[in-house]
Amino acid sequence: MNETPKYPNGIEYRQPRPRGTMAGAILGSLLGYALTQNSGGTVAGGVVGGAFGNQPLSLHQALRQKFNEKGLQIINFYRLGRFAAKVLFLYQEKYWTLESHVPQFPEMEIEQIEDWLYGDLVEQSENFLNQADLRLHP
Repeated sequence: MNETPKYPNGIEYRQPRPRGTMAGAILGSLLGYALTQNSGGTVAGGVVGGAFGNQPLSLHQALRQKFNEKGLQIINFYRLGRFAAKVLFLYQEKYWTLESHVPQFPEMEIEQIEDWLYGDLVEQSENFLNQADLRLHP
């Protein structure tokens, strides 16, 4: 159940961080049943597990996971205040950085900011790889 993030007017859309799956609800149900041995515990465990399972990964964890999928090894992650982040990564035995700055709207909540930074850095990494491929295979 991924919800599209709602950014203030004037903020360009960016892909949000991944959210949990139904695994949290299933594990919560099993744990609730194991502890109570009745269906009420199963339901309560499923609700609690689903709520925890639907939380997004931290910005750092989500970026590390996505970059690893692309063959980019994150060396360090830097938070540059509330509205910016920088990633130092290794690609083909060279170090590179990508930096993202959210347009500063005071009404943006931290979850919106982190989703926007994630989407922007993922988009930049895709552009980086496309450019790197063009240099390697003209």
